[in-house]
Amino acid sequence: KLGMKNKKHRRKIELKAMDVILFGSSHKSGGVWKDIALLVSLLAIGLLFVYTKRVKGVARRELKHIMEEMETLQQAEKELKQLQQKLSEFEVNPEEKSEMDGNEENQRKYSAELHEVRAALAEAHNELAQRSAYSPELQKWLQMSYDKEKEFLGEKKKHALDELDIAKEGCRKLS
Repeated sequence: KLGMKNKKHRRKIELKAMDVILFGSSHKSGGVWKDIALLVSLLAIGLLFVYTKRVKGVARRELKHIMEEMETLQQAEKELKQLQQKLSEFEVNPEEKSEMDGNEENQRKYSAELHEVRAALAEAHNELAQRSAYSPELQKWLQMSYDKEKEFLGEKKKHALDELDIAKEGCRKLS
């Protein structure tokens, strides 16, 4: 084995070897600089995490707002269809037209309301087009960030499992 006949000395050396395998060497060269670099790295990662959380929150709020606008837009479209249907019925039925000639005020009101709904619909379409222009790009960056984090954590887990296997093997060889 180790060429030692005294069991106490052999056991002490085995314990020191297990400590080195499990906890690393006790030599600390450049420990302060390594600690500073680690602290700066952790701070940068923390700030990046907070930034991605904020961006994700903003994206969710924008998406919620866009969905609300879509619902408003759908309601405006339904109202527009109803008004167009009323207008077409008014134009198709000449008997009713003669009855409604006396009621030109209603006709003007419907025409003005139809014009307002069309303008609101066009404005909502334009606003929705402007807001949705940012979503795909933001989605792309969020997906890329998620993939990189997942890959990094997978590599870190694999590395930790490899170190654990090496430590187990070292302990088996010592015993």
